[in-house]
Amino acid sequence: MIVDKGYDFPDSVGKKLLEYGQEMWMFREHSHLGTTRALNSYRGELRGFEYITPRIRLTPKDLEGTKLAKPKILHFICSPTRASAILSEVNQGWKPIAVYEPIPDRCVPEELPALKKVLPLISVLSPNAEEALSLLSLPLPPSKGAIEKAAEEFLDFGVGDQKNGWVIIRSGGMGAYMKSRETKGLWIDAFWTSEDTDKILDVTGNIVFSLS
Repeated sequence: MIVDKGYDFPDSVGKKLLEYGQEMWMFREHSHLGTTRALNSYRGELRGFEYITPRIRLTPKDLEGTKLAKPKILHFICSPTRASAILSEVNQGWKPIAVYEPIPDRCVPEELPALKKVLPLISVLSPNAEEALSLLSLPLPPSKGAIEKAAEEFLDFGVGDQKNGWVIIRSGGMGAYMKSRETKGLWIDAFWTSEDTDKILDVTGNIVFSLS
């Protein structure tokens, strides 16, 4: 995993990461920039996300000449327009599994045309339930039926270069719903339930890790 270290990157965080093994990380030093920070906020079942500092960008070209050049999996979280720019840097002879999560603040109906242009270029589309319904102008709050309908609509647009890609919609306490054109839809139960609230510290990240 690539970690961008700005001039204010906490030494304690770097040391903690290294406890998991040096081979897991590639650090990029940015002595003239601050470390990118963002805020995840939750109000009941609704998640909010916003950057609170300028972002440090990363593209496939930045991997050239490093041990991470041409990885088997390319996982990116951004707007549909930026996703197209990222995928334009994937060279011939390199065909990674492209896992795409639309960034929360771009999951609005106005971004749907740009998303449709990206879908044939990716392997997996994975918004969360609220993001999926918002992109498709479907009513909230999410239900299993609405989530299944959303997955079907995305697949109808054509995910993958031969329409053989997957849609995985992360759905909080309901679990995650996954489907492709060749397979029946499948619900994966959430690991924790409402009875386990005392064990849950942060719900962000587990399914993201699983996707990769």
